[in-house]
Amino acid sequence: MTIEAEQEYARGRQAHAAGDHGGALSGFLMALALAPDQRRYRVAALNILGSTAGYTKLPESVLDALTDCAKDPSLDVQPLAMVVRNLLAHHSRREMWLNTAIQAAPDQLEAALAGGTFDELLADSLVQSVLMRAVNISLHLEDILTALRRHTGLAAAEGRATCLLTSHSAFFDALCAQAKRTEFAWPVSNEEFAILNRLCDSSAGRRVLDAYEGTPEPVLDFPDLTPVDDTVSKRVQSQYACYPYPRWEQLAPVESRTYASFMRMRFPHEAISDRFENEVQALSAGCGTGRGAAALAMSISPLTLTAIDLSPASLSFAKRKFENLGLPSARFGIGDILNLDALDQTFDLIECSGVLHHMADPAAGLRALTTVLRADGIMRIALYSERARASVVAARRWLSDLKVSDTPDGVRQARSALRALPVTHPARGVIDKPEYFILSGLHDLIFNIQEHRFTPRQLKVMLDGAGLRLLGFDHANPAVASAYAKAHPNDPEQVNLDKWEVFEQNHPDVFAEMFQFWVRPHGV
Repeated sequence: MTIEAEQEYARGRQAHAAGDHGGALSGFLMALALAPDQRRYRVAALNILGSTAGYTKLPESVLDALTDCAKDPSLDVQPLAMVVRNLLAHHSRREMWLNTAIQAAPDQLEAALAGGTFDELLADSLVQSVLMRAVNISLHLEDILTALRRHTGLAAAEGRATCLLTSHSAFFDALCAQAKRTEFAWPVSNEEFAILNRLCDSSAGRRVLDAYEGTPEPVLDFPDLTPVDDTVSKRVQSQYACYPYPRWEQLAPVESRTYASFMRMRFPHEAISDRFENEVQALSAGCGTGRGAAALAMSISPLTLTAIDLSPASLSFAKRKFENLGLPSARFGIGDILNLDALDQTFDLIECSGVLHHMADPAAGLRALTTVLRADGIMRIALYSERARASVVAARRWLSDLKVSDTPDGVRQARSALRALPVTHPARGVIDKPEYFILSGLHDLIFNIQEHRFTPRQLKVMLDGAGLRLLGFDHANPAVASAYAKAHPNDPEQVNLDKWEVFEQNHPDVFAEMFQFWVRPHGV
């Protein structure tokens, strides 16, 4: 670390707090280039890059540092997928790579591969690391990879050699890893389907099959912590048995604090009990694949955590993640929010992210959570925004008219059909969302059997009905809080949902990543 690097980092933090995205990007990247081994700089740079588009290139010193970041197993490298997308979109050889991969005859494509046409891409360490550890979000790269997979599969089926399996073996392994990470979401032609049965008789064929199909992860056994007897809950349970989501890799490292310290830092205007300096009881309600539960386990200590979900498949993913990341153990079990009274326990802290809007009656779900929240406890909730999901709503209507089957092949068909829509079609915006690039993600987005969406005023009604008050929103982009402060300076704590209603009307994408907010009972 150098003084200059620390100054750049401080400049980035100041700009970030003020909502100056460009200044934050400049400061964090300069700090990273000057001191690439500093963990704080790595995390800050990745976070800002993950939400930044539009740049055409990055300095070599920054690219070298990011390539090193991509190899750090403790970092969430998904933000680097945005870097790869941006750089490839403006690469001088992009169109040539696309045209050759998609349009060239097999012998011509093999000659191009052997002759070095693709060497710059195939040897790119940053691209390979993203393919191995993140979900690609570049349509251009997906098109190239899909074509190369097809070329390799056809060659293997016909007993022909291809240098992608020999000279560029590491890249092909990364391609296979990416295919698995997307849950084999890429389109597959009828010709490719026809050859898959002919690939098992050679080592090359078995390698190629890794890019087309995988072995399902085993589903573990979990205790039944509450009954699951609601009709809609059972349907949602069946859905997530097939499509656990999200399949996350890693979380950005954070400093672990006591619950009291955590909440006093986040809400300095709130009265936080001194007893929260000690171990607290936490519930992750509808924990899914465990990302929110893991965030609690990383952020707060000491903590006793119970995590319930409808889906054993999702719980299995969550439990494996806790073990792989070395997180403190949690009590995982099958349970429905509507029957939380069966736990015979109350909690200081409840996390319920992206769950209530998949219930038949979200308000009933929120009231059920409130019954197991201690009088001075706090909850973090995340719910879909009506306005921010306009393209998703359009896609769900479009899908209903298309009558696509709710199967993996149906999801692949929907992906291709969405991409073929005119750019002006209201549903086509879905292809710009990260969920589009993974099978379970797109299923969760537009095939979900149950979805509600909200406006700030509807949130107000639901919170009032549960006897809860808003403490504040979490924003991925600090510019949101800055813009709101300018628009509504007489709401310094930013908790007036009537004012947020007006603000969201003027900025309909402001809650694109859901309403993420904290609440606690009235009177505390």
